[in-house]
Amino acid sequence: MKIKNKIIVDDIKDILSNINLDCLKNKTILITGASGFLGSLLTTTFLYANQTLNANIKIITTSRKEIFSNWYLELDGKEYLKHIKQNIVEQININEKIDFIIHTASPTDSSFLKNNPIETFDTILIGTKNIINLALKNNAYLINLSSMEVYSSNNTLKVVNEEECGTFDLYNTRNSYPIAKISSEFLCNTYAQTNNLKVANVRLAQTIGAGIKYEENKVFMMFLKSCLNNEDIVLLTTGQSIRSVIYSSDALRGILFLLTNNYTGTYNLANEEATLSIYNLAEKAIKTLKPNKTKIVIKTNTEQGKVYSSDSKIQLDTSKIKTLGWSAKINVEEMFIKLKNSFN
Repeated sequence: MKIKNKIIVDDIKDILSNINLDCLKNKTILITGASGFLGSLLTTTFLYANQTLNANIKIITTSRKEIFSNWYLELDGKEYLKHIKQNIVEQININEKIDFIIHTASPTDSSFLKNNPIETFDTILIGTKNIINLALKNNAYLINLSSMEVYSSNNTLKVVNEEECGTFDLYNTRNSYPIAKISSEFLCNTYAQTNNLKVANVRLAQTIGAGIKYEENKVFMMFLKSCLNNEDIVLLTTGQSIRSVIYSSDALRGILFLLTNNYTGTYNLANEEATLSIYNLAEKAIKTLKPNKTKIVIKTNTEQGKVYSSDSKIQLDTSKIKTLGWSAKINVEEMFIKLKNSFN
């Protein structure tokens, strides 16, 4: 295996220097949605652990793609990796004994979520149910990736913890995503109480970092590309929505911290100090990347703006996982610098 990106290598080295993977040695781990941003980074991290730490982790990945591949990775065919082309809403047939599951499979593109609400809901909820069944069959520990969107919208900044979730307009089709995420958490929690499912729900903040594809349309990627191309950052809303963000390696450290310690329950995962509005995030990108001409231009478009989640002002309270021993390290400026350098 060869990782063709120094930033990603450095991030993985940092993760492995902070997380002890001894409990995963000679075990089998399943990663769903492996062709996605976090799924591919998790897969690469375990492959790197096998290569450098002799971890002997057997990795099974699923995605809709025929093979596991990513832009920064070359595989030589000798890895401890088995890939299954699998739509997560279909029954999962894996005969091998699975010890751990990280469930990342989910649509995330805002336009898709708005335009395909039923497929979005089915993919998340049916997919989670299929994964729960597989976890119960194998007595496996499950990480279920949820979202900060479960907290809905607030007109004023609110610090939110894991004991609450939001209320949603049931006529807004864009809400299929957060409602499905809440429902998937409910499924996991119910099976934990009735069938002894070992599960941790991770309410993940907006994740920025090396490993994402350049063509992605995430808002931070739009800001990066505008700065690199010396073009204006065009906002279709006023950019007043406030949210917490997190760097990718911090997110992976949090996920693996929970997994290697078999913690169960629900956890916010974010950098609390990196809580800012979309407008301020654009300002941070310009200040950090120092383009010659880029400025922020607001061209409010009510219809196009509907693809995004409702304006919200929330800061994720991460004291629950911090008390256990995890904390974020990378600030917003470093996020943009690392992101930019990952494409050099």
